[in-house]
Amino acid sequence: MIDSLEITPHVYADGSIGLDTTVALGAKNTPDGVLQTPIISRKEITNKGSRIREGESLIVGGIRKTEDYAVIRGVPLLKDLPLVGFLFSGEDVEPRAVETVFILTSTISSGGRTKQDLMRDIQRKHEASSGFELGSFMSDPLDFKAREKAGNMKH
Repeated sequence: MIDSLEITPHVYADGSIGLDTTVALGAKNTPDGVLQTPIISRKEITNKGSRIREGESLIVGGIRKTEDYAVIRGVPLLKDLPLVGFLFSGEDVEPRAVETVFILTSTISSGGRTKQDLMRDIQRKHEASSGFELGSFMSDPLDFKAREKAGNMKH
């Protein structure tokens, strides 16, 4: 059984990053006896809608799995002798618990470009597609310049 972590990121307009995560942990235990069918268990946690800011961390944890391991105990050297080693050793099954914690830290890759370059590209793309000039809107949100031009044209 393979343990897995699936992450689906979302970047929102306010700069926050959304993470949808699915963590799956599996375990395989084979009971003692002849021709026993292995018991396969799977634990899964799905978390949707987590929002964090760039550089912050999201901790996904609380998943614990227990597996049984065969441990051979015995008298050193004598337990390793062929044919008679079993007289000086014994096999125990030892349960081992593992708790898995994932710490996910978000970053947005810009390919080495500065934030100003990215904002200029976004403005150009937005202006080209809508005819709306975002830069002039940011410096003159109530459109006073257009009103002045219209007022000058009347005179």
